[in-house]
Amino acid sequence: MLILLSSCLHGQPDNISTGTDLGLIPIGGVPIDMSIFTFTDCNKYEPKFYDCSADDAQGRKYAFFHGGLARVSVDKNSASDGLRLPAGIQFGENIKSAATKMGATLGVKLSFGKSQDGTIVYASDFIVRSITGSTYSLELIADEKGRLVEVIERVNLP
Repeated sequence: MLILLSSCLHGQPDNISTGTDLGLIPIGGVPIDMSIFTFTDCNKYEPKFYDCSADDAQGRKYAFFHGGLARVSVDKNSASDGLRLPAGIQFGENIKSAATKMGATLGVKLSFGKSQDGTIVYASDFIVRSITGSTYSLELIADEKGRLVEVIERVNLP
């Protein structure tokens, strides 16, 4: 499975980064072939993908809301050995290093933060643009030792 790396495209507003996506389908998109999933609770006869989820063989988890892909994530424990993450980042590497690589590849700043439970997070604003035109945030999650354990792309849902 080849994951294309993100790149900035000319002609976009300064605050929007255009890139490719972590999953097999882009944020805002819908699958053409449901066989790409090893599990899904999406009704294949319901074209709207209003509220359902799916998993693929590489360990990625997909959430569909309001007719399109709203979230894709993969964590260290569920990822297959052959999964390649964008920008050359790897599970287990220093989270700050991974954020620097991903930010440089996307052309966006990933800001440091901590959740209420103390989890280290580096996240972008909702300024990364999918090939479908949907904007989303990229989030990198670390374990207690500051190592990358999860990558998330998600839209800003109300």
